[in-house]
This record gives sequence, structure tokens and C-alpha cells, in this order.
Amino acid sequence: MGSIRSSLKSCVFQALHASGVTRILAPAFGVKGVILLFHEIQDDLDGELWTGCPTSLFERCVHWLKSAGWDIVSLEEALRRLASDEPSKRFAVITFDDGYRDNLTRALPILRRAQAPFTIYIPTNAVTR
Repeated sequence: MGSIRSSLKSCVFQALHASGVTRILAPAFGVKGVILLFHEIQDDLDGELWTGCPTSLFERCVHWLKSAGWDIVSLEEALRRLASDEPSKRFAVITFDDGYRDNLTRALPILRRAQAPFTIYIPTNAVTR
């Protein structure tokens, strides 16, 4: 039953988004920004047990945010905007958990080209990876 309910919810949200209703209602809900969390950015998902985001999808996400008018900001800037009463464009913060090497080898070039700041959280007991 839970799977059917989840699928139904997903369909309703997709229909609302496709119809444009979410754009109209967004100001009423006060959404200012989002935090996008990634772990690994991978080229070989089958070899990596599907634990990360494909490089091509990550790049499309970054480009979509920019083309849709979202500001990609640092975590500090997001906190400033949330504390401020001044109106601002919607914003996204990009973060990476666990400090995987591919955050630098695959994600960093994409983020540099987009001039997008990001935050990496590195667990100090796992620096050998």
C-alpha cells in the first residue's frame, strides 16, 4: 500500500509541476532556496553499485539551475539571504558529503565552468579515500 501511495503522490506532484501550478503557488509557500546534497559523481554507475550521480546528470542539473534563473550560492550566502527580509532570486546550495575524490576530479571542473560555489563535508576518519 505504501508503494502505491508513494507513486500516487509522485504523479500528483509531477502533474502539478507540468501544469505550472507549482510556479504560481511557490511564492505562497515562501520557498527561497534549496540545498542539493551529492555524494559521489560517477561515470561508471554499474562499477560503483549505483551509489552516486552520473557526471552527465550532475552537469545537466547545474546548467538547468543557471538557465532557470536560480542563483547558485555558498552556504554562507544562503544563510545571509534566509536571515534577510530583502527579496532575492531563488537560490541553490550545492554540497557533497564524505569528500570523495571524484568531487574534485569530476564535479569541480563542471562547477568551475558554471562559476558555482559548493561545500564539501569531509569526515576526518576517512581521509585515505
